[in-house]
Amino acid sequence: MDQQEFEKIIKDSSDLSSMDFRGIKLKDLDLSELDLRYACFTNSKLENVNFKNCNLGAVDFSYCDASNVTFFSVDLRWSVFENSNLIDLKFEKISGLESNFQNSTIENVNFISADIRRCKFQNSKFIQVDFLESNLAQCVFYGSEKVQVNYHDSNLFNVNF
Repeated sequence: MDQQEFEKIIKDSSDLSSMDFRGIKLKDLDLSELDLRYACFTNSKLENVNFKNCNLGAVDFSYCDASNVTFFSVDLRWSVFENSNLIDLKFEKISGLESNFQNSTIENVNFISADIRRCKFQNSKFIQVDFLESNLAQCVFYGSEKVQVNYHDSNLFNVNF
C-alpha cells in the first residue's frame, strides 16, 4: 500500500483498527481522531506525521523509522516500538502503559506529561531525551545507553536502570 491508497482509506473511515499497513511510507500527514487500535506499521517509515486524539492501543511500530512525528493526547497502551529508530519525536499527554521500546534508538525525543508506567526500554540507545513531568514508575532500562537524558519532575518510582 502506498500513501495515496492510505489517504483514500482514511477519508472513507476513521476506524482503521486491526488494519495491516506493514512497510508503508507516510510523509506530511495529519492523522488526528483516528482509531488505529491493533494496526500494524511494522517496517514502516513515518516522516512529519501528526497523531492527535487517536487510539493507538497495541499498535505495532516494530522496525519503524520515524522522524518528526508527534503523538499528542493519544492512547498508546501496549504499543510496540521495538527495534525502531525514533528521531525528533514528541510524546505529549499520552497514555503509554506497558509499551515496548526495547532495542531502539531514541534520539532528540521529548516525553511531556506522559504516563508511560511499566514500559520496556531495555538495550535502547537514548540521545538527548527529555522526560518532563512524566510517570516512569516501574519502567525497565537495563542495558540502555544514555547520553543527555533528563527526568525533570518525573515519577521514577521503582525504575530499573
